[in-house]
Amino acid sequence: MNREQKINFIMAVRGIAVYSEFGKYILSEYNKMDNDELQIEYDFYITNFNKWGKIMKLFNIKTFEDRYNPKKKFHHFNIMGLKFRVANNVRSYKTRFDMVYKTERGIVFNGFDKRYLCLITKR
Repeated sequence: MNREQKINFIMAVRGIAVYSEFGKYILSEYNKMDNDELQIEYDFYITNFNKWGKIMKLFNIKTFEDRYNPKKKFHHFNIMGLKFRVANNVRSYKTRFDMVYKTERGIVFNGFDKRYLCLITKR
């Protein structure tokens, strides 16, 4: 990786736009560094970037829509290896007034008027 690519990578990881006023200032500071200093800076950001990527894999949420009912959503959570699914659905009215109840599908949280959440415990 050449010097310019390293600088662009560092600025991208830091979230600095190269063409902004601040970005131009930071770019000029990186251009003043010698190669050893720039390599140290690059190594620091590439190491932290890889760690952050691993951390992001520990916390993952994916949302899907039901193919027959676009108001029904499924959220798949993966938190540090603990995986679970939550379904939420819009409804016109409550059929049960219990705050929490169990069904054959899972545990339902019924705290909202027009929506319910179901922690899916069955496959």
